Amino acid sequence: MTITKPNEQKRNSKALMVVALCLIAGGVAYVFEYNNLVKARYSLENLEKNIKEAKTRESEIKNSIYQITDPEKIKKFAEENALILEEMPAYISEKTEKTLSKLIEE
Repeated sequence: MTITKPNEQKRNSKALMVVALCLIAGGVAYVFEYNNLVKARYSLENLEKNIKEAKTRESEIKNSIYQITDPEKIKKFAEENALILEEMPAYISEKTEKTLSKLIEE
């Protein structure tokens, strides 16, 4: 003859339910965290790709600026357009602007 203890079975079943719920909650949390990790890695790869493209564009722009401001090209342009290099250039200042405005008024 078997003697059953209903109180003990209820305790065991409650403990199993708690363990099962913890495992399910942990599994769901793991899936969400893994999904976030994958998204972060994908975003990081995109950012690294964008940085490489930006560096490439930056180097192309620098290269074109250096080509434009090449001293040899500037000298050649000056010679072609009959420009001369002044040793003591006179820059426009407030004093010269006032003088120029007086000349214009007269």
